[in-house]
Amino acid sequence: MRLNTAVEVRPDPAMKPALAARPSTPTWILEGLAGDENRLVRYLLAGNPAAPVAVLARLSRDTCPIVRAEVAANPSTPVDVLEGLLEDEDEEVRRVAGFYLQRGNP
Repeated sequence: MRLNTAVEVRPDPAMKPALAARPSTPTWILEGLAGDENRLVRYLLAGNPAAPVAVLARLSRDTCPIVRAEVAANPSTPVDVLEGLLEDEDEEVRRVAGFYLQRGNP
């Protein structure tokens, strides 16, 4: 008997915020949450230090400024993403990105 390896898991919507914030959440789940319609889920994911770089880059272009500002404050956000946020249309996002660039985002 062969198992189907293309299993799609859809977390309960009530669990998504906790999954997005938890550093121990598997990478493939974090990647799936990056496009969630719930802004709270994307915000919590943007602040998760275990979020993959590709997820942080995607969220740095999110339509919601508080999500982009949270990406800028994430210690795992790479310098090139922070530099891109310096050009953001939102003043607060630019301010947060500038602060973490000057401070040195480890």
